Amino acid sequence: MSVDSAFLVVDAFAVFAVALIATQYLRLMPSNINAQLLGVLCLAEICHVVLGRYQYGYWISEPFRIALSPAAETILNLGRNMAPGIFLFLSHSMLRDGKRLPKALLVLFVVQLLLEEPVHFFIGQGFPAERLLTETVPTMLQTVFVGWAMFWIVAEWPSDLIEARRGVRFLFLLVVGVTMLLAGLLQRVVIPPNEVENYYAHMFLIAIYTLVAFVVLVRTLSRDSAHLLQLSRVGAGAMADEVKARERMETLLRNHDGVESDPHLDALVRLLDVDHVYRRPELSMRSLGKL
Repeated sequence: MSVDSAFLVVDAFAVFAVALIATQYLRLMPSNINAQLLGVLCLAEICHVVLGRYQYGYWISEPFRIALSPAAETILNLGRNMAPGIFLFLSHSMLRDGKRLPKALLVLFVVQLLLEEPVHFFIGQGFPAERLLTETVPTMLQTVFVGWAMFWIVAEWPSDLIEARRGVRFLFLLVVGVTMLLAGLLQRVVIPPNEVENYYAHMFLIAIYTLVAFVVLVRTLSRDSAHLLQLSRVGAGAMADEVKARERMETLLRNHDGVESDPHLDALVRLLDVDHVYRRPELSMRSLGKL
């Protein structure tokens, strides 16, 4: 297998995997904001892969190239560069437990998107600050978004009460965040875009995304694993077992050694052993106090 064939397989699997992940979560919970943001993030990754195959066509053999119209290139580029901002919003939605997103970040996200494509309607090639406005500033804004999201991931890791969500912090958000940060800096700032090393860096990062997507697919599609967004699939048998466990626990709490137990302790045991409240993605100290 040639290098071009191997890279095509990586691109194809990356597109298939992220499309399947997005479809899975949107099908399970179409109105869930986390699922919607994940779907947009997956769409941005698809734009990244497809546009990369077009833009790096100079180093790709003729049979493996694709052709795009200028309008399609503009749309894909805008979609690709939404990823850091969407990653920030997803991190906030999943990990901040109802806290408000700073409005300044929303404003900066809009500014970043305006500098990606719409700014070209006002400045042309040869403009003195063209690279500064169209490459450097957007890249720095993307770095701010990813860095802010990674700060939330790391800073609040020890205080996260949800066991499954702590795994999500590393598997999905932290790994994807680091890769996204490297992609922005390496491909837009560090390595010149007209060098073949830029293409190899692009494919290396796509391979990492593909590996992450494979791990996510294994977790989300296997029967014995929790979904990435805490969307559990519970069958009829599992529901029956849960009901029986609940009944046994309630009987035990009522008849333990014939002594009436503390109702507060009973409630706590029921929440932990029967309701498994610690698995709820929306759990916070405030919501725990209301249960």
